[in-house]
Amino acid sequence: MQQRTNVGMKACGLRGICNLNLIVDYWGLTYLPQQISQPPIVNNQVLITNPPTPPNLYIRPEIACRFQNGQLIFRVFLIIVYDQNKNMKQYQHIIANTKGFMAIEEGQGLFKYAQKAAHLGPGLEIGSYCGKSTLYLGAGFHLNKQILFTIDHHRGSEEQQPGEEYFDSELFDNRIGKIDTLRFLRSTLEQAHLEDTVVPIVSRSETVARAWTIPLSLLFIDGSHTFESAETDYQCWTPHIMAGGFLLIHDIFPDPEKGGQAPFHIYQKAVASGFFQEIEMIETLGILRRE
Repeated sequence: MQQRTNVGMKACGLRGICNLNLIVDYWGLTYLPQQISQPPIVNNQVLITNPPTPPNLYIRPEIACRFQNGQLIFRVFLIIVYDQNKNMKQYQHIIANTKGFMAIEEGQGLFKYAQKAAHLGPGLEIGSYCGKSTLYLGAGFHLNKQILFTIDHHRGSEEQQPGEEYFDSELFDNRIGKIDTLRFLRSTLEQAHLEDTVVPIVSRSETVARAWTIPLSLLFIDGSHTFESAETDYQCWTPHIMAGGFLLIHDIFPDPEKGGQAPFHIYQKAVASGFFQEIEMIETLGILRRE
């Protein structure tokens, strides 16, 4: 889907026959003004050579004319159009074949906000599993050459253990008698060529938090959904979100008949704290911004 962006985009037009300056601030990646001198008019057409843009942007010129004091005044606008899916196409096959619990619309939301956050600094995910959500986030951070940390003990959550509802025998390592998802995550990152973008941390989140000092542009909480674990993730990690950064929480179900309440509980807590502004809800993915 193609959409016009309204985040940091500026299109400066021309009046009469004069220079055209285009300044693009693409979510923190600033391109120096591009100037086209005295664009010629041939057969009532203004001939313009597009300035260079990243592969996921393209430019569509539009012209507006009006008469003023007997003089024709025209402006040429370069409309910046952003093709979000163009950057995800290379990952679609890998995502489709990666184990996980992430709806496509929610994954696209992760990708969208990862790109927005990446110009502020690195991000962090709690709950890598086999890497489906990590792919969406990693792709967004990769575009801005930024780092994504992802934390998981890789022994599976409570409901993924043998005999439980979401047990997957392929994830069970018979040699050690335990769930082991790390090998699947590493394979996912290798296939997606994101090993220089995503930094896996094999540990419990509260253990890592004890020594953490890096401000985060984005925090995605999708670990264990027990009340104790969700509360621990919230308390340990939200203080590290920088002003203007994003807090994303997965599996939010206001109706207890539809799902567990732990993620919804910490979402409500974040809103009530006064430190976060609600941005939007994409299915069960809640997005908030740190004030």
